[in-house]
Amino acid sequence: IAVANSFSYVATACPSHPFDLIEKVRRGWETAGQCFIHILCPCPVGWEYPFESTVRLGRMAVESRLFPLYEIAGGFYHVTVDEPNPRPVSDYVKQQKRFSHWKAPQIAGLQDEISSVFSQLEEKATIAK
Repeated sequence: IAVANSFSYVATACPSHPFDLIEKVRRGWETAGQCFIHILCPCPVGWEYPFESTVRLGRMAVESRLFPLYEIAGGFYHVTVDEPNPRPVSDYVKQQKRFSHWKAPQIAGLQDEISSVFSQLEEKATIAK
């Protein structure tokens, strides 16, 4: 929605990647116009996992490409954290009790969707180079 409304800067971030997060907040702050940063913050209570796994779960979301880290500035897409050998999304899903009812076909479907969406993101980033 932010891209469709011509925001000057749009990004995704996660505290599990603090330097990436800090850099994106700095860029957003310094950018003239409207900015939007979508930040993934895992929730141990709602997602039902041990609180000490919060940073690890954020990393797993990024490593599985479920939550890719990228930015869009001046209409150009840039993947800021790329995982050349992505983690299977099943690793991420199995860590949370909120997905305990999911069966293999559901997880496989999610994996397919993630692969498709990330390929589209890569195409946009390639075109922008």
